[in-house]
Amino acid sequence: MLKYLVASGCSFTCENLQNHTSDTVDFLTTWVTPLAKSLGVDKINMGLGSQGNGLIMKKAMWAVSDLLKQDVSPEDILAVVMWSGPSRMEWFDEDNTQLPNRDNWIHLRNPETFIPDASGGWVIGNSHWQEGRSKTWYQHFQNNTYDIITTYEHILNLQNFFDVHGIKYVMTTYTATALNNYGMNNRVGNWQSYKTASNVSWMNDMIDWSHWVPITGEADWLLDNYDEYDVFRPGEIKQNPHGYWHPSPHGHKLFSDKVLLPFVRNLYDTV
Repeated sequence: MLKYLVASGCSFTCENLQNHTSDTVDFLTTWVTPLAKSLGVDKINMGLGSQGNGLIMKKAMWAVSDLLKQDVSPEDILAVVMWSGPSRMEWFDEDNTQLPNRDNWIHLRNPETFIPDASGGWVIGNSHWQEGRSKTWYQHFQNNTYDIITTYEHILNLQNFFDVHGIKYVMTTYTATALNNYGMNNRVGNWQSYKTASNVSWMNDMIDWSHWVPITGEADWLLDNYDEYDVFRPGEIKQNPHGYWHPSPHGHKLFSDKVLLPFVRNLYDTV
């Protein structure tokens, strides 16, 4: 009998997140709460705003392994992972002193720590941030092909972990950019156009796509099926009319009820 939902992702997954727009409603619920309620299970939400796919992988793996150490049966666990922007990155620092929030990141802590009583922490970096080490990485080392390669490494690492331990799992993305680094005008996903695509294709062939929701991303599905003002946060639409926006609680519930829940029950007929 299913007892636990382990969720991992970025701000599209994180709940109880401090509001960073002029909206009157905070990020109190995402798709995680309605999905857990529909399944009748406890939720363990490892999501965090702005975190990249490396931390999404590590935190999902740790949460599941922690349940297993508590003698929870693998049959009682469902993991749903929502992958985020491939260029986001993190590095481990022995010093977990919190950084000043000069870049207006939307999570509450940086470095991130998720293992109780562990020293050190994971410093999160994003391409538009001005934090010194992050800025150096994106100016001198980052490139699109590397981003996709590392994202696929994280996907395969987690896929293999779930398979080895017999964990039920589903994977999806927050937007189409998660697997191709393009955007709203190219939702299909097109890393194949990279000059170095052969460095990615062999990894793509090893991914078990049967566990993936057949959409390009939560935001894309909402855009394709509903009026944007009904399912996204109006304050964000006004601030950035041409970008992706965070779904509202109503949008997240639609995604949970109409996409995630049917897919989970179709994939695992015992759920």
